[in-house]
Amino acid sequence: MFLNFIKIRDSGFELDPKILIGSIKNCITSVENKILFINENGMFNLYYFFIDQIKTLGEWFWKILYDIYGLTNENRSSICPVKLTKNVSEIMSKFSTSEEDCRKLLIIVFRMMYRLKLLDVIEFDVSTFYDVTVYIFSRLVETMPNSFYIIHLSKIWTGILQRPNNTFFIDTIGKLVYLSAIFSIDLSKKIMDNLPRTAILKFSINQYIRSPQILSKIFGYKIYQLS
Repeated sequence: MFLNFIKIRDSGFELDPKILIGSIKNCITSVENKILFINENGMFNLYYFFIDQIKTLGEWFWKILYDIYGLTNENRSSICPVKLTKNVSEIMSKFSTSEEDCRKLLIIVFRMMYRLKLLDVIEFDVSTFYDVTVYIFSRLVETMPNSFYIIHLSKIWTGILQRPNNTFFIDTIGKLVYLSAIFSIDLSKKIMDNLPRTAILKFSINQYIRSPQILSKIFGYKIYQLS
């Protein structure tokens, strides 16, 4: 009943979001309730129900959102593909606005879909998601190259491109540039997180990687071609 109620954006009721978020925190200790929130797009609807007050919730809203969409693989079968498809479409429709929070929410949902291997089950407009990706990347690459968005976009796009029914093709220079940059930044972060700064990194250059000079600039390490 509550999840249906908050779908009504102009209900005329005045509720204290802080009290409500505390109740939701207790509610989602049950996995069944987490699944209900996912299937009914609960956190998205909650966000827009309290859109004028959402900032007062601070990090609580996002902590609960992460908790809900951190669903484990053993509960994958409880997610309704038809409903999740509708939910993703509804969230993506909000990208006609410039709302940072909506972009973050979308990436969290897609991260769950990638982790639970739902990207080849849920129908969504890949071209629209690519436009979202370009928008996010263009805004953040200079100031926050290791941001939440960039790191998870790499994993999500890996899942999208590996789908058996993938219909998205890298058929333009723009697509090649943006997706290569996203993958490179993620790979660079993994390398820097796992190797000391003074390390010498060695690559075996195959037919797909023909420019050690470019890789060296990307990663900041000396790269040697092995015979």
